[in-house]
Amino acid sequence: MKTKVMAACIVSCLFLAGAFGQTIDISGKVVDETAVPVTGASVALTKGGISGLSSAAGAYHLSSTPVRAFQSSQGESAPVFMRGSDLCMQCGSQTRVGVQLFGLDGRVLASKPAVLLGPGTHVVAGGLFFREIRSFACGILVVTAGDHRYNLRVTLVGGGILAGASGSAAGLTPRLSKTAADTIADTLRIVKAGYDTVKVCLGRLVDTMPDVYLTTPAGYPRMIINNATTILTLYKPDAKNGYSRGTRFDWSGIIGKAQNKGHTWYGDYTLGSHDPLSEGTGTAGEFGIDSATGYSGTQPFLKIGVGKLQGTGGSYDFRANYQILDPGVWNIVRGKYWVQFTHVLTAFSGYNYNYVKRITVADTAPSYSIDFDLTNTGTKNIVTDHYTHNFTLIDDKPVAGNYQVTFGFAPILPGGSNQTSSPGSWGSMSTISGKVISVTSTLSGSDYLWASFGGIPATVAANTAIVSETTGKAALKLECNWVPCKYNFWASPRSICPEPYISVKLNPGAEITWKDTYTLYPDGVQ
Repeated sequence: MKTKVMAACIVSCLFLAGAFGQTIDISGKVVDETAVPVTGASVALTKGGISGLSSAAGAYHLSSTPVRAFQSSQGESAPVFMRGSDLCMQCGSQTRVGVQLFGLDGRVLASKPAVLLGPGTHVVAGGLFFREIRSFACGILVVTAGDHRYNLRVTLVGGGILAGASGSAAGLTPRLSKTAADTIADTLRIVKAGYDTVKVCLGRLVDTMPDVYLTTPAGYPRMIINNATTILTLYKPDAKNGYSRGTRFDWSGIIGKAQNKGHTWYGDYTLGSHDPLSEGTGTAGEFGIDSATGYSGTQPFLKIGVGKLQGTGGSYDFRANYQILDPGVWNIVRGKYWVQFTHVLTAFSGYNYNYVKRITVADTAPSYSIDFDLTNTGTKNIVTDHYTHNFTLIDDKPVAGNYQVTFGFAPILPGGSNQTSSPGSWGSMSTISGKVISVTSTLSGSDYLWASFGGIPATVAANTAIVSETTGKAALKLECNWVPCKYNFWASPRSICPEPYISVKLNPGAEITWKDTYTLYPDGVQ
């Protein structure tokens, strides 16, 4: 169960900027090459009904100093609450009280032994708590008072509590990084036509920043994360304007473009108009391509990462667009080097879940990773599989005898219905030599190659693939930390796709995690 923390009363002094279509990193550098500057944009910060407004022309940025607190009258009647930088506890009787500080990653940063307090109000100066924490910014202060727990959000600078949130209802101690990150996110509203609501963790030193999503008139909601050499453009889940909002692909974590040293990876599946109800790109993934969870004809069923859907009778067809009865709730938090998507569905008939996908770009290396976390919060078993389609296009070069894939195993074409192609045969359109598949034909129109390989060893080491564009040498490597239950391959005019599948079998309360890591090779694999 996710812990709900009351909105913070702390606000960084932000000089946020609103260039149209612009996405900024923590230093204020513009990393979206399509940005068009505007003037007069404004940003409203709202916390529990208290608002602050910043307005300026030109490019906004997130300022590192100073930090100021908006005080709130909320929580004064709660047993535990913050008053400025002081922690206040109201004890009706003799109570044993302990304090723990949790970081953004869910770890316990500091813990103080419980002490016995008598009846009355007790005030402890914030600076007396965690002097040993010298560079931490945002955290969750968990106060255990007798049999109750209270979660308070705090900002620390130089080891002392600078400001804190009012006390929340009793809740669970933050368990995982996804919980800590979600509860620390604040809402920041961009007051400008064409922008969407965004979230930012407020704090002087915290590695979290605002996004400016371009929604109209020039594009789909997106965000950018980057390090010194690598830029990733990701699409945001959005039921109205999203790049992928059909009922096949998981709406989150779709990397539409990767850039490094003048090279690009990924691109639209078709040239011209994009169909958001059927087409994906890049790292679009899917749960249950052959059989969706709970599908039984005309009854509602589950598509993880999409929501509760209405069956139409007959067999399940991943190509069909089903009516979305409940899209669930998406929560997005991010920092300079990462974006985390959380999808919660309390759907129907015991099929409930909490799904987290976190994309992280390395600090300096030309690589990035996708971490998956799925928890069955319902009463029925969830049995499905998942794959990332990995629509790979390098430097926008179509498939014309210039792509090869090196797998971690020697793929075997199984024949029959597990091997199809058009217009010719596999043998006339490609070659297989050991671990390497080369697409030798020029694919156009509806041309394709597809196979579900045999010969897959049941080892993690086998779950790798390197896609290379042979005329310019740039390549992309995929490494997974799990054993594939099957491995498919797809090629079309604008995509080369290695598709490893993971089996997902979750009893109620069970959780599964896995990770995919990608490395960009702008100069070819060395």
